Amino acid sequence: MSRYLLSVFLVLFFSTCTPQVKESYPKKKISTKKQVVTTYQSSIAKAIDWVDHLQLDLDYIQEKKLGSKKFLAEYLGFYWHSYKVARDSSVKAQIRAKIQPYYRYTKTAKYHNMALLSDKLFKKNSMSYLRVLWLLDNLDFDTNFYRKEVDKIQDRLDQQMPIRGNWQKAVFKEYYAYFKLKLPEALVQFKDDNGVIDQALPIEQYTKNTAYKFTHFIFAAFEYGNKQHQNRFTKKQMHYIQEILPKLTHYYRAVKPNIDLLGELVSCMVYLGFTDTEEFVLSYNYLIGHQNTNGSWGNYEKARQKIGDDINFRAYLHTTLVVTEAILAYNEGEFFGSSHMRSK
Repeated sequence: MSRYLLSVFLVLFFSTCTPQVKESYPKKKISTKKQVVTTYQSSIAKAIDWVDHLQLDLDYIQEKKLGSKKFLAEYLGFYWHSYKVARDSSVKAQIRAKIQPYYRYTKTAKYHNMALLSDKLFKKNSMSYLRVLWLLDNLDFDTNFYRKEVDKIQDRLDQQMPIRGNWQKAVFKEYYAYFKLKLPEALVQFKDDNGVIDQALPIEQYTKNTAYKFTHFIFAAFEYGNKQHQNRFTKKQMHYIQEILPKLTHYYRAVKPNIDLLGELVSCMVYLGFTDTEEFVLSYNYLIGHQNTNGSWGNYEKARQKIGDDINFRAYLHTTLVVTEAILAYNEGEFFGSSHMRSK
């Protein structure tokens, strides 16, 4: 099946086999003018077509020391979100076929070069190195060989844990548990410190970097959308999150538009069950309405003048990933009701 036919098949599949909007949403009645745009299937198909044609040369990326594991993790992550909501085995098979060349690449010695990297590059690649393994495992590939490679570098991974930030430690702790790796002392001692959420910062003290840290603590709590429930946040923390999240979403939609960050914030709203708010509706519709004609999301054309077409995998890929994730999580996910908001 060609890429074009697969995209068409996905449009037809989503439109005929799944409801466009889950009946339980929105919980509150919102005026017709403010309702969520429901024609998301064509947006997803266009995004798939763009990623299908993306040139992701891992040898080239590795030679330029750009962090090849990060971009591979984003590429696989994009397809994983489509894979996990696909209800037809033939669609899953087509997605796995697309990924097959990259899966073969992860079996090569040149890919498993972590032990040869400088400390800086090792730190830059190591979380994505585990993320790729996690994604391949969840895409139903045999990962036994990859797990053996992780065993070879675990000592070096462990040694870098003390210098990791809190949200990174939270994510690594999840990966260590998933792969049944023995926790280093730095993770044993780590007690779910939630950084900016614990600090309960007012909106005025948020920077773009702080906002990204905020989203990643929520992603860690929900395993990047793989869990429907979280027990990481206390009632006090949940109250703060419920108060600050709409403010952040409004800021990065209407005050200082940043579609990459907005995509992450909208996913957080879906995971936490905040989709019955006016701000969610406005932000979701903003994402749908700001897709590029080629199927990607984002605007990095000024950077293209400096780095050329590398900007496609260095920036557009991540933004397209996070927006697609938000759209699929809302329309095809299972984040419904209030049970997933359970707090300690």
